[in-house]
Amino acid sequence: MKIEEVNPNLNRLLQLYREENYVEMVPFLEEFNRDRETLAYAYVLNDDYRKAIQLAEECIGEDIGSVAHMTRGLAYFALKDYKKAKEAYELGVNVCVHEWFPKEKDNLENFIELHEISSNSEINDILNVLSNRRKPMNLKQKCYCGSQKSLKRCHAKLHRSNI
Repeated sequence: MKIEEVNPNLNRLLQLYREENYVEMVPFLEEFNRDRETLAYAYVLNDDYRKAIQLAEECIGEDIGSVAHMTRGLAYFALKDYKKAKEAYELGVNVCVHEWFPKEKDNLENFIELHEISSNSEINDILNVLSNRRKPMNLKQKCYCGSQKSLKRCHAKLHRSNI
């Protein structure tokens, strides 16, 4: 058996994961074409909001239970599109199968503080969405919006073409 040298960039990426240094991870995540959810979040932290939204939507299209809903919400929030941010977060808290609570609310509050964003009713509504842990819904359940359609045929349909 022959052991080849490990790419030093892979070691650096692992170190950045341990440090939770998402900003510096971007070139390494792109190089290795892996962990696209983390890459989307790193794009938000690098103020590349459109790229973050696009990648988050791709992740959601592949896995409706993806935590990328939260990244999508944060990116829309950064663009001050609070309506789309709230919609992204609402869908996320209802379908995300990964642990998101309370980290995603903390991420948003840190973003608000870092960018010195003044509170208003729209922002408070979004924070309220992130204030309670929820069990992921089954796609056959009635949608959380009250439409009486199944989640699969309502809000989840908007973000996943292969359901």
